[in-house]
Amino acid sequence: MMDSLLLLLLLVGLELVLGVDNILVISIFVGQLPADQRNKVRIIGLSLAFLARILMLFILIKLSGLTQDVIGPFSIRDLILLVGGLFLIWKAVAEIHYDFYGRFGSARTQGLYLSADGVCALRGNIVTAL
Repeated sequence: MMDSLLLLLLLVGLELVLGVDNILVISIFVGQLPADQRNKVRIIGLSLAFLARILMLFILIKLSGLTQDVIGPFSIRDLILLVGGLFLIWKAVAEIHYDFYGRFGSARTQGLYLSADGVCALRGNIVTAL
């Protein structure tokens, strides 16, 4: 019981930290709009970002339950973990490249990468707990 509670606190903390990227990207785009549209667009953007994370998380949880072999000895769960791990390695290399060489990409592209990174990290913790 205590392990589950600690895992829940960890997941809530990760979502809070990783959700900041959505706020930053949305605030950059909202700042370019006329003042009368900013609040409406901010609420819509944050709502869509929240719903997209929840939807991706539920899809990954359902797919990670598929443990029958599909490609050789690998199940859907194994392939998800492999792709997620490769994505995180690529993300780390891209961040290191950015530190050395400068501009990573547009704010829109960076926000997409950060959102996917957050879902992969959160999904990995849930699968580990199961």
